[in-house]
Amino acid sequence: MLTARLAGRRLAGVGALGLVATALLAAVPAAGAVLPPLVVLVLLLAGAIALLAAVVGWVPLGLLVASGTQGSPGLAGTASWGRLACVVLGLGPIVSGALAAVDAASSESPGDVPLEAMWNVCLTVLAVLAAAAVARSGALRGVARWALALPAAVQAAATVARLLPPPVDPVVSTALVGVVLPVVLILVGVAWVRDADQHPRSEADPLVRSRLGRTDAEWETAVPTSVVVARLRGALTSRRRFTLVRLDETAAGAEAEVSARPSWAAWGGRIHLRLDALGEGRTRVRGRWSPALVTAVLTWDQGERDLHALARVLAGDPAPQGEALVATAD
Repeated sequence: MLTARLAGRRLAGVGALGLVATALLAAVPAAGAVLPPLVVLVLLLAGAIALLAAVVGWVPLGLLVASGTQGSPGLAGTASWGRLACVVLGLGPIVSGALAAVDAASSESPGDVPLEAMWNVCLTVLAVLAAAAVARSGALRGVARWALALPAAVQAAATVARLLPPPVDPVVSTALVGVVLPVVLILVGVAWVRDADQHPRSEADPLVRSRLGRTDAEWETAVPTSVVVARLRGALTSRRRFTLVRLDETAAGAEAEVSARPSWAAWGGRIHLRLDALGEGRTRVRGRWSPALVTAVLTWDQGERDLHALARVLAGDPAPQGEALVATAD
């Protein structure tokens, strides 16, 4: 499942950035006593950049879990409350930072509850709702289906720890949010990716492998090669995302070259498709996506999205015009 694989990678990436930010920022006070000021400044800037990247990375992650991508449904299912919880949860770190700044700049009277504290309670509720929505949807299986309950539990523990008096509050809550939560996010992301790779696949959801910006895919479809070729030719002449460069038909199948327009993730791409007739009306499809810029090694999963879009076309997916082949950004 494309959404589970992409969301798992991004969740693990957010967790890794959080760990890096925690390590760098925690090392700054100790480094100030033994390292030159310039090195300390570099550590501080690197930690701030990693923290900012982790915070901003939550926004597209929440949207991806809620809505899915490239015809692959979201992990939160169709329940509006679950999808809304995922979207708002993606905005959580940004809102937390803004409220912390407001609390720091405002003068509080005794007995006032900080805005950030109230928001932390809301984040806990949202995390529980998001975990329940993912488990309820059935988009994932096994451990991956329930894995999101772990970050929700860590968030709840951190919220409770912030209510405790010093020195418990800063020590325990910082350790939970800065160390335990990123590690748990990495584990959940790995579980999602493994589930996507092991999940029984449909013709419109092939298993793909990416390496250094190049993506390979192979799948079978239960229609004759002639029908697959007709679908390929008809789809690529009526949509703007792809252009059919070459199509050679043989007795054993067909080969095609397709070009993909540039997007925010890559400067375009080239797709080589090979169609092999298997008999009994079945066709094996092999595809390889390569970036138009031969030196590109980071393409932000554009090859996977393009190959999944073509797989939907060849499987006869009745998606609305342009849904899969025109808009490719997550």
